[in-house]
Amino acid sequence: MAIDYPNLQRSATAPRLPPETDGIAIHAPTALRRDQCLVVSGSFQFAHAVADAIDHQLHRAVVLVVSIGRASRARTVFAGKALFADDEERNPWGRRGFFQCDAFAEAGFDYPGKYYLLCSLGAFTSNIVEVAVE
Repeated sequence: MAIDYPNLQRSATAPRLPPETDGIAIHAPTALRRDQCLVVSGSFQFAHAVADAIDHQLHRAVVLVVSIGRASRARTVFAGKALFADDEERNPWGRRGFFQCDAFAEAGFDYPGKYYLLCSLGAFTSNIVEVAVE
């Protein structure tokens, strides 16, 4: 079964964040071919007060940055997508969510070379992932 991107699924490669720690983290393959999807898997979690200051729907505020050489693109991945309250996990401490997207599709290009990927939510930025594309 094919997976549609972007989506809010928790993938096996979604990074785990330390309990009760605000942040966002991503994972992507370190190498792939241009004819494959460059899938970015992410997770985020924030205390209620921090999350509420970012957006009432955190997925809507996820920004993906894709860079290769002088080409770069920043996209709000879930802008214009239907989102619902239960797309995030809520607990007494805060809110948590997961996502996957195809960086090639979001960027609108798939040049060969070395890519750098990151995501942000409000003032929080993820780790930077380097990907070699043939």
